[in-house]
Amino acid sequence: MAQIDRDFSTVDARSKSNPTGKAVDMATLTKYLTEEYDNDFDKVRAIGVWIGNNIPLDIEAALQKKEEEALPTDIILRRMAGPGHHCHLFLAMCQEADIKCYKVRGYVKGRFYDEGDPFYISNHVWNVVQLDSTWYMVDMAWGSGSIESTKEVARPEDADKHDPNSHKLEWKQEFREAYFLAQPKDWIFTHLPADPMWQMSYHPMPLDTFENGNESVLSFLASNPTDTTLRYDRHLAKYDKSHSFYKPVYVAKNALEYNPRNHKLITYSSAGYALDLTESRTRNVSVCKQAKKHYLLALENAQLYKTDISAIYSHEKSKLTARHSEIMKPNKAYTTRNTKMIEGFGRESDKISERISRLSERAKGWEDKAKEATSDDLKDVDRPKKQREEADSLLQINLSIVEKNKPLIEEAMADSQRLRDSTLYFYKKMAQNWEFEHSYAPQIRQNMDLITQLNISYAKLKQIEPYGMRIDSFKNINIKGLEDHNDAILDTIDILLSEKAVKDSAAIAMIKENKKMVRQNKRMITTDMQEDDQYDALNQQLKNAYILKNQPYYDKMDYQKNLLHKLQEDRKIAIAENKVLDEQRDIEEKLYEKRVEFAKSLVDLRKAKLAELTTKCKDRMKIVDGILREAGEDD
Repeated sequence: MAQIDRDFSTVDARSKSNPTGKAVDMATLTKYLTEEYDNDFDKVRAIGVWIGNNIPLDIEAALQKKEEEALPTDIILRRMAGPGHHCHLFLAMCQEADIKCYKVRGYVKGRFYDEGDPFYISNHVWNVVQLDSTWYMVDMAWGSGSIESTKEVARPEDADKHDPNSHKLEWKQEFREAYFLAQPKDWIFTHLPADPMWQMSYHPMPLDTFENGNESVLSFLASNPTDTTLRYDRHLAKYDKSHSFYKPVYVAKNALEYNPRNHKLITYSSAGYALDLTESRTRNVSVCKQAKKHYLLALENAQLYKTDISAIYSHEKSKLTARHSEIMKPNKAYTTRNTKMIEGFGRESDKISERISRLSERAKGWEDKAKEATSDDLKDVDRPKKQREEADSLLQINLSIVEKNKPLIEEAMADSQRLRDSTLYFYKKMAQNWEFEHSYAPQIRQNMDLITQLNISYAKLKQIEPYGMRIDSFKNINIKGLEDHNDAILDTIDILLSEKAVKDSAAIAMIKENKKMVRQNKRMITTDMQEDDQYDALNQQLKNAYILKNQPYYDKMDYQKNLLHKLQEDRKIAIAENKVLDEQRDIEEKLYEKRVEFAKSLVDLRKAKLAELTTKCKDRMKIVDGILREAGEDD
């Protein structure tokens, strides 16, 4: 969209940083935002930037289409706008700043619009503002931010955008240049005024062109018509001269002529005008006639608008039903396909199981067949059964003898160990005796050397000679005793050694006997093992040959088993998919009911408001009829 080629950075900075204390009411805020500027562009920019950065949309009220009136100051203080409040606030602030601005009601292709939807009623309001004799479009509702799905509840691709309960929405606040001070021709793709006058074009685009989509709009613009079908400037001048109470009626009549389906505007504008005329219950006959005329016009169009409401509901319901069918059709098709696949898997699995059973029967008993076919070859290595049993019996007897002799051998070995320990003991004791005997010799030699060194006299030597004799005698006696003791020890050792020899010879004989039996058993076992190995080797060769012969059957069985496994896995997947599809159908059915219920609630709300307005008009018209009857003007 073409934008104004001006530098608004200073204006934007001041507008964004305004003190909170200045936003106490509409007049104070407007004065603060515009008092420093001497041109309307900067003033409008300051107002738009402040609204775009500070007034979010009440999403719940917008979804429920709660078009409630609100004073501009209340919107500023609440810092929250319902449907139409952005437009109303911008209009009030521009008028406060003496800037020419209007409110425009019309049709928009917003978030909840689907290409090709018919427009029975106008669904949005925005502003047109005149700056330097040029008209610009301003949509502060769209220019203040956007509705987005929250990150916590991501909106799926096929989620119903018309259902407020199908996904969680949040408002993202940001001033958006594209919807501020745009050229009227740039908005024709998304915004179409209900009154063609507000297109600010001498050749306004028809509603059906707008409804048919962007290609149709582009074709219309490319045609570049030069004829004049509407003097919007004259209509606007006439509109400006109209009474403020009548202006909505003027616009509504143009809108109804432009879109014969839009009876809502004429209904509410005529009723509002008539109610304003009779608000003071004037008894002026001409005023009452004018009021009655608009009451009748309002009631007549109210019936048509009631039909429009039903048509809107039918259209919304048909859209929901079509979308529901579009979602359910492939779901049911997939379920049916999976069900047939599951049944087919079952039948095919039964066939494969029978096939595997037949192959198994054909390959069964190959070992017995191999033995039977090669019985003559096996006789050469397979000893008679009786001979094998005798060898096994003898082997068991020999093993039992070995086990029986094992305690006797252990006992003999223990006795031999004990005799060895005793012999070692006596050898040690005899060695101690010899050591004791040899210990006397150095002592006597030392004593004799000592006597010689002292050079004792012969008389003295004679005197101590008996002592030396006594020492020699003691030595001889002890040595004799030790020799006798050693002889006794040697005798004991001889006895022990002879006993040990006897014991050892008995144990050795028993061990030799056991070794002989063990060697015999080993030979028998080795022979049996060799014969068994020969038999097993030949038998395995025969088995391998038969396996090789029957390998095609096993390959076929493996293939069939793998195929059966795959079928079973595919069947599980199909069953799981059907379960998911069933759950999705249940969810979709519930969502469809909620969507239809939501659309019905909007219809009931519109009908309730219309019924309230109709009742009020009828009650007020009775009063007008009474006044006219009294004046004789009841025709």
